[in-house]
Amino acid sequence: MSQLHNGSPASSNTILIPPGAFIMGTDIEPFYGTAVEQSKNAKMDESPIHVVYLVPYYVDRYPVTNAEYEVFIRATDYPTPAQWKGGKFPPGEASLPVVNIDWHNAKAYAQWAGKRLPMEPEWEKAARGADGR
Repeated sequence: MSQLHNGSPASSNTILIPPGAFIMGTDIEPFYGTAVEQSKNAKMDESPIHVVYLVPYYVDRYPVTNAEYEVFIRATDYPTPAQWKGGKFPPGEASLPVVNIDWHNAKAYAQWAGKRLPMEPEWEKAARGADGR
């Protein structure tokens, strides 16, 4: 789960995504060289390629860990993810990303942490990197 910060970054664990346009979406699936309609990886709602302009924003450098999510659970009485047996994440997985939580729980965590979830264009621009991968 990545999160956005409104305003200045809360810590050194955030990255400034600069303002500007980027190419969003896909028309051709590069791994298979086939049209979007025939690709196993691309989705129809990802086409056509289009240009999107975004203002600057900060995004967390790393996903939310099990340990961070546990602090939220203890503070709010939210249910633990199903794979956490006995209400605890598996031993040795404190620093791994929390998984198998739904959008509503991710949104609740982000709000509790004073952040918000990225919108699709924000996530795609951050994930593509400066070279547009």
